[in-house]
Amino acid sequence: MRILISLLFLLIPLLTLGQQVSPSDTSILYTGRIDFRTVDEAIYSLNGVSTKIHFEGKSVIGQFSATQNSYLYVIVDGNDNPEDRKVIEIRGTAKQTIELASFDRVGEHTLEIIKLDESGSKVSFYGLDIEEGGLISKPERPTLQLEFIGDSNTAGWNAWNAYDNGGSEVSGAYHTFPGMVSRMLGAEYSLIGASGSGITDKASWNCRRVWDRLHLTETTGPDNIWDFENNYWGFNPSAVIVNLGANDYYGGASKEEIKNGWKSFILDQLRQKYPDAHIVLANSYGWAINEPADYVNEAIEELKISGETNVSFIRFPWLWGQQHAVVNEHAGFANLLAQHLSEVLDLEEPTPLPLSSFSEAGSIKNGSFETSTLSSIPDGWRPQGRIELIINPGEAFEGDRYLACTNGGLASFSSSPIIGGQLVVSGHIKALRDSHSGYIKLLFKNQGQATISSKQIEPDFTENWSEFSLSATVPQGTWSVWLVLESEEGSTVHFDDIQMSSGEVLSIDQPEKDSLKLFPNPAQNQLFIQSKVNKQVYIYNINGEEAMRAKTNSPIDISHLPPGLYLITDPKSNITKRFIKN
Repeated sequence: MRILISLLFLLIPLLTLGQQVSPSDTSILYTGRIDFRTVDEAIYSLNGVSTKIHFEGKSVIGQFSATQNSYLYVIVDGNDNPEDRKVIEIRGTAKQTIELASFDRVGEHTLEIIKLDESGSKVSFYGLDIEEGGLISKPERPTLQLEFIGDSNTAGWNAWNAYDNGGSEVSGAYHTFPGMVSRMLGAEYSLIGASGSGITDKASWNCRRVWDRLHLTETTGPDNIWDFENNYWGFNPSAVIVNLGANDYYGGASKEEIKNGWKSFILDQLRQKYPDAHIVLANSYGWAINEPADYVNEAIEELKISGETNVSFIRFPWLWGQQHAVVNEHAGFANLLAQHLSEVLDLEEPTPLPLSSFSEAGSIKNGSFETSTLSSIPDGWRPQGRIELIINPGEAFEGDRYLACTNGGLASFSSSPIIGGQLVVSGHIKALRDSHSGYIKLLFKNQGQATISSKQIEPDFTENWSEFSLSATVPQGTWSVWLVLESEEGSTVHFDDIQMSSGEVLSIDQPEKDSLKLFPNPAQNQLFIQSKVNKQVYIYNINGEEAMRAKTNSPIDISHLPPGLYLITDPKSNITKRFIKN
């Protein structure tokens, strides 16, 4: 990732033969909540707010100020490569003149500016100067509109720092799941996301009390309420995605308080402003015992019983510990949510993002460390301590890169488990010195991220590449499997060509020719259905009523099913199996 910060601070001479563009120019496409109380500036504080133009010219210069340091992402001609971003910093309240784009010759271009940091800072936009040209036409506004309301996860806190350190300068809203989902579906979006927010008063702040404001951190008043009916945007979302609950849980809110908060927000507030929108409760599972994701399905069922049927829920896997998600994990969220929205809104099925670091159950991705969106951090791997991604095709065992861990530093990859499956890990290792040492570990963690079982080896590291192998059986109660590559204190060890696969499930005795396997059985929250011939099976309750349809060969969330006996039918092989939901 390359960050270019260009501050010219009023040193640029006046441009000739061009156009000075006022913030109120109708050819500018704005998205998000923007305050137009004065004609000579546009003021905004929510992250994800966008300013987009279509112009002809040789360069574009913008004028900005901010109540505190703020960060804007500049996209020229649609080039939004996450590994080559241009981020500019607005340094405080003095008006600053900043070059946004320049070219060798006059040409036709597009320019988009997106606020990355959260609502604590207000940006004032005073207009643009276009050299040797001017605006051509207003960019087209998509017809599909989405709104996202959530906490730090939705806001993209520390999305560009795999150590979960930094702040506003490594956060953002464009390459995080709200922006990704919207682009996958050809939609524009409004984002009301703020760290610490929740759905009850036991969170740091209750999003229900501020979600309708122009500026979340300012007090409510007639000038600080978003005009839902007569705004410049004509905003009317087809779907509203609510991702709240984690901060209420950490604040001590009970299950009933959180469920009531969700339901009250939907019925008493969202539904009053968006009567026709489909509302999705999104939550993440795998970061705490008795977390809100365990009962988000109950809140939706209770809403449907009460008559509110235009609602649904989705759960995201949260497998890498209690750190904020980074961009590759946001891409995994986006793939799941875009698929869900395409189904409930009857849209064309989206193309999954390859940026996602999510892997199939019992496997890893990027084991040769060839992709790296975040600087020196291989995609999908979480660092602790000192690690380094070394680019040296002549020294790498596979491809161009390999991973170095130094002085206790480690990298871990987390995956969904196949309970009872035999995991086999292999790869190649070497050390900076023959005397250096390190470890390969498998950690089996429960829903609250506590390690319930582990297995490790300390192989012989030499200065030449050698092969290692480690195997273990996934125990009951596992929610995530961590593969850890670690160095000893005072050592530097290298890893490459790391692979993990899940072999036969030892706890299930099935004939070899059987094309439908399921485990564990009985099951409580998660079921894995293995099929060699079909990608989808049908699950029926004991009365023969369809309970759900499920994809095979990946973990299935069954926590919402009532306890009892169920039948799983594979329509292609005509095989039916029974399982018990505890």
